Amino acid sequence: MVTGKSNIKAIIKDAKDCGASGIKLYNYLDPMQIKKITEFAHQANLKVWSHPHLTYSDGKEIALAGVDLITHAMDIILPHDWDLKAYKSFDLDLKATTTGRLDSILTIVKNKNIMLEPTFVIFFSGIRNGIREDSLRLPVEKAAIHVIKEAFNRGITIIAGTDEALPQESTSYPALFDEMKYFVDLLGMTPAEAINSATYLGAKAIGIEKTHGSIEINKIANMVVLNDNTVEDITNLKSIDFVIKHGKIINH
Repeated sequence: MVTGKSNIKAIIKDAKDCGASGIKLYNYLDPMQIKKITEFAHQANLKVWSHPHLTYSDGKEIALAGVDLITHAMDIILPHDWDLKAYKSFDLDLKATTTGRLDSILTIVKNKNIMLEPTFVIFFSGIRNGIREDSLRLPVEKAAIHVIKEAFNRGITIIAGTDEALPQESTSYPALFDEMKYFVDLLGMTPAEAINSATYLGAKAIGIEKTHGSIEINKIANMVVLNDNTVEDITNLKSIDFVIKHGKIINH
């Protein structure tokens, strides 16, 4: 919907006026458009969240624009000339981890305080359904994990998100629980760090950390009360006793 002829400033104003808290960049944008969108959005106190490749802009160009968060973050090493119209599933540039390309992108991400959201849940689901042969799938999985682990080791903020629908069955658990377990198992986060990535840092990513994301006086009481200690074992997330939403117990 946004092209080189669009009035970016007017579009940002419309978004702000209708109550948006941020702008999501999805596809078909060039570096100059990203820069303008990000600049005007920030002037309006809106967040800018971006896919990792925008057809005419790769991960490095997106990072240079200074967006607030990049989602599906392992895909920052998609090939520079990757095109959604000629989409090949999970066609990562596997050489990027050794040629210096990943290093240059993460350096910019770190310097500009950009958050990364891996969405391991949807990535692994897609790749395991799309690539059956271990010899083809495993190198891609290894590269994806390397991208996020390297970012985490550099002190880049990692956000827990899934891009998955909420469970349809009352007995099912949110995919977010799986994402946090991936953070512990694959990235070496402590359970407490994984929980923080899904609570306070998640709230910070969408600009609501002053009222949400941690248990503090004058913050909105949204929390899950558990029977077992998640700091000892992240799988204890499933030991739910009851849920509080907006200060009210909604199930027990």
